[in-house]
Amino acid sequence: MKIEDYHKDLLSDVGSSAEALNNVSEHSFKEICLGELVDIAVIDDFEITDYYNKNKGFKVDAWYYDQTSNLLNLIVSDFSNKPEIETLNESSLKKAIGRPINFFKTCAKDQNFKRSLEDSDPISALAWKIHDLENRDISLKVILISNKLISKRTKNIKLEEKLKLDVWDLNRFYDLAVSGQSKEPIEINLKGYSKDDVMVLRANNKKESLESFLFVLNGEVLASIYDDWGERLLESNVRTFLQNRGKVNNGMRKTIASQPERFFCYNNGITATAESVDIDSSGNLTNIKNFQIVNGGQTTASIFSSRLKDKVPLEDVFVQVKMTVVPDALTEDLVPKISEYSNTQNKVSVTDFASNKAWNIKIEEISRRLLAPPSQDGALFDTHWFYERTRGQFANAQLKLSQSQAKAFIKKNPKQQKIDKTYLSRVSNTFDMVPHKVSKGAQESFRHFVDKINTTWDKNPASVNDLYFQSKISQIIIFKHTDKLILKNLGGAYKANILTYTIAKLTYEAAEIDLTWPLQKIWENQTVPEKLSKQLNIYVSKTKECLEQTGLDLNKNISQWAKQLGCWEKIKEMDFGIGNNFYDLLISNKEVKRVEKSAKRDQTELNKVNNVAYILEKGPAHWAELIEWNTRAKKLAAFEISIANYAVANRVLSDAQAKKLVAAEKRCEDKGFPDIIE
Repeated sequence: MKIEDYHKDLLSDVGSSAEALNNVSEHSFKEICLGELVDIAVIDDFEITDYYNKNKGFKVDAWYYDQTSNLLNLIVSDFSNKPEIETLNESSLKKAIGRPINFFKTCAKDQNFKRSLEDSDPISALAWKIHDLENRDISLKVILISNKLISKRTKNIKLEEKLKLDVWDLNRFYDLAVSGQSKEPIEINLKGYSKDDVMVLRANNKKESLESFLFVLNGEVLASIYDDWGERLLESNVRTFLQNRGKVNNGMRKTIASQPERFFCYNNGITATAESVDIDSSGNLTNIKNFQIVNGGQTTASIFSSRLKDKVPLEDVFVQVKMTVVPDALTEDLVPKISEYSNTQNKVSVTDFASNKAWNIKIEEISRRLLAPPSQDGALFDTHWFYERTRGQFANAQLKLSQSQAKAFIKKNPKQQKIDKTYLSRVSNTFDMVPHKVSKGAQESFRHFVDKINTTWDKNPASVNDLYFQSKISQIIIFKHTDKLILKNLGGAYKANILTYTIAKLTYEAAEIDLTWPLQKIWENQTVPEKLSKQLNIYVSKTKECLEQTGLDLNKNISQWAKQLGCWEKIKEMDFGIGNNFYDLLISNKEVKRVEKSAKRDQTELNKVNNVAYILEKGPAHWAELIEWNTRAKKLAAFEISIANYAVANRVLSDAQAKKLVAAEKRCEDKGFPDIIE
């Protein structure tokens, strides 16, 4: 894919998201691009403000305050909906960067300006946040997002002290898209952080397929690396799930401040991975590509915080690092396992690492197989809803296709029907009536979703079946449709909060009288019925009024108020005046449960067939290998060995036997099978 094709696709996505309304195209661009930056941990979350004051020279499109790094991110957009790619010259770049900086400086010194802002305006929350941070020693970062190309003539821009700049132009977004990676490459040149050499000890035999190293980093070096790269250093599974990520340990800070020379003795160090490393002829580590901390995020954050907040020198602090070099081809499979095993001492549940979980793989499998009916807007062909279990799968599926093959792929897998696990979690949590969790941001929402689906899967794997997938897609159709209604009629202010609370409230009220959404009908038509659309349009306005009123009564900003359970409790109690015009469009919960029960039963039978077929497909040699592996590993029970011997003899197993053998193989894989154990 060329950059011109990427730009065309981006404008198409923006236009589709914004319903081709020019006045909200830039808002849609922000949502798409900032979602990308959240995915790769440039920022953890964001609050869209859509604020532009031309007379004062202010523009702030979104913001996010990183409490761990004491860093305020001000985000500004420079978007063009013209079909040709435009250039962003140095003068325009400086002007765009200056607008959020001017806003920050004015808020810091002008009380009257802050008071002049309407409380209902999202920019007001940022203005008062700047006021609250006035006496703290914070850093400021301006993030510029644009679908233009930075001019090659643009030179380095001089920045004020404690001001950082991160520019994401079209080329940078394009590179991220075509790389198919879950993050932008991290290139660490250790010579740029310290004059001292970093000696390494090879921790494995050169014959091994994976290289491992031990070395020691000075505290100043580690803090500086974290200052530059932030949470992008934390491996994505850890970053998403660890509740203590970035949490500063006061015991560590005390040691750093009073006995820095003992930190090495007291601390367990860091476990990390890298894609590749450079080691000079003297055995010194010079460069690390894609350095990822899989265990030790709290250590890193505590050291960084000691320098930033406590102003403690770190010259005498040293940290041991155990690092494994994982080739890019093995990253998806191996890094989550290293993350999982290295975090077991921290009471992190194994189920926290989601990408390779069985339920996630099952959803992916259904999405590739199950065809959705043509939509009622004149479409003629069945299509797939493409589920990205890991970031980049949609792009990777097209990499080796010819132009005609890529066109056919998109026809069967429309871009607007691509979904990822983060979006699925937002939708699922909304219909599960936890809008306060959704309002807390992508990572908190995903954690809650994973906890629930892990429980569902462990109780009965047959619960994740074709009907489950169809229901989730129908919920997504409702969610997307309501999103567009809000953007079209109410604008972008607090849209995410209004969206999740509207659907959660209607779901709650329906459940109170044992009704639910007509999900099967929506799946069959691939659209929201017109009558239901009209009802949704009524209640989004009602939700906005109630969120604003309850927040105002408690003197709370809407976006912060929406994150609290108390907000949801208030909204549940409020009378929305929901009547039969809405309820008549719903169906009985009893009927849905009957259909779900039947679908689980069908899936259970299918799983039995699949287990038997899987064992036959693997063949006798595979099961002989498992038995041989077990002679050294000692992980199989006697009855499991007997069943495996049946499989070696090519005997057809019973459903119960097949289930036991597949489960035994999975348990052995978790213990290292088929790797040879010495």
